[in-house]
Amino acid sequence: MINIFLVDDHPILLEGIKSMLNGISHLNITGTARDAKETLEKLNDGVAADLILLDLNLPGDGGIELCKQLRKLVPSVKLAFLTSSNDGFIVLKAIQSGANGYILKSVEMDEVVYAINRIMAGQSFISKEANLAMISALQTLPPTAKEKVALTRREKEILQLILDGLTSQEMADKLFLSTHTIDSHRKNMLQKFGAHNTHALIKIVSKMKLLE
Repeated sequence: MINIFLVDDHPILLEGIKSMLNGISHLNITGTARDAKETLEKLNDGVAADLILLDLNLPGDGGIELCKQLRKLVPSVKLAFLTSSNDGFIVLKAIQSGANGYILKSVEMDEVVYAINRIMAGQSFISKEANLAMISALQTLPPTAKEKVALTRREKEILQLILDGLTSQEMADKLFLSTHTIDSHRKNMLQKFGAHNTHALIKIVSKMKLLE
């Protein structure tokens, strides 16, 4: 038997979900709540829960913040969102908050039961449409400036010397390298940063604060 606790601020939806899940032989709804406060109070009172199904749009700080709290307070309990929201960035935040699953309310009951069984078996579950939305959202995220460039230790040394105003020959003497090696590093960094000349390279590096 899987003990399930439901959290949703819409009483009609809450009762409907409760009724449908209670109709499944191995599922048992042990309690319901409409917001974070009521959820925490009932769990503190000892309501049994193997899995907590919660909506995103809850009064107060919302479902994602509640999920974060529950992950800390009851780390052994499985957590999953049962929601109508299919925004890719929200799906991503929900999973990052510690949820084991993300189930859309638009799916058939068979899929909800499948998701519950999968999550309780130690796996994760994200409804297909929600997963596609999350992947699409991830693809639109630009990498940060520092993720675009990976500087080697030697490149950092040469960059610092460029900023200090040294010539290629002076850098070569200081680092015990040939001027050809210095110029090769310089050329590689120009390509890496998309700079057309050393002056542009210095401006980009200074703006990105890579040597701080």
